[in-house]
Amino acid sequence: MKGRVVAGVVLAWIVFGALLGLVLTLADSGEPGAATDGDLVAVHLGDTVVTAEVASTDRSRTRGLAGRSRLSDEEGMLFVFDSLGRRDFWMRGVDFPLDMVWIRDGRVTGITRRTQPDMASGNRLYPSPGPIDRVLEVRGGWAAAHSVGTGDRYRGP
Repeated sequence: MKGRVVAGVVLAWIVFGALLGLVLTLADSGEPGAATDGDLVAVHLGDTVVTAEVASTDRSRTRGLAGRSRLSDEEGMLFVFDSLGRRDFWMRGVDFPLDMVWIRDGRVTGITRRTQPDMASGNRLYPSPGPIDRVLEVRGGWAAAHSVGTGDRYRGP
């Protein structure tokens, strides 16, 4: 009799563990498309996809792409903000041209094309065309090469 009780308890724990594992696997993170600082994510703009590193903290957003020698055509950095706001970007420590794709509420609201680094001071600012909640930085000329434009749909974190 004692063996049956132990076996029943063990079986109950196994079933509980399996169900808990299933629930955790299927559970939502709480925010659709949530990503953590430093994650590599797929960003869809219209019909184009780029792999971007997420910058979602003040520290990572301040550092941005500084110190990198180049970006491939398939790479970018996605700056994620918790709220809408006007943002100014600079290119301190970046020595190659970028396209800045400004995003608000899942749509491209503007593109600053082929931004040039300010090698003398690094203080040149590139302002957003209005309140935004995301910015995708990609290699200069990328947006034109992939026909990405204002109004295109954004899908990503």
